[in-house]
Amino acid sequence: LRPPDESNAIGPEDLATPQTRPKIKSNRFHIVQSGETLSEIAQRYYGSVRYVQKIVSANEDQIKNPNLIHPGMRLIIPDANETH
Repeated sequence: LRPPDESNAIGPEDLATPQTRPKIKSNRFHIVQSGETLSEIAQRYYGSVRYVQKIVSANEDQIKNPNLIHPGMRLIIPDANETH
């Protein structure tokens, strides 16, 4: 018996649809510290709290409630001009 030819193997990335592919290409991250808020994080990276929703959208898999973020969370910080 020969081992299976894996050159044509399909991985999870091959099954991704435009809806399931990661939307964010940013390589900038922020580790939430005790007492931080999304408003403070937006102000730090963008100079304005109006970008809170951009951070929430980029991290919708882990931010279910924008008022509840926890120390140790690794948040994607998208570029200001990235769209979601």
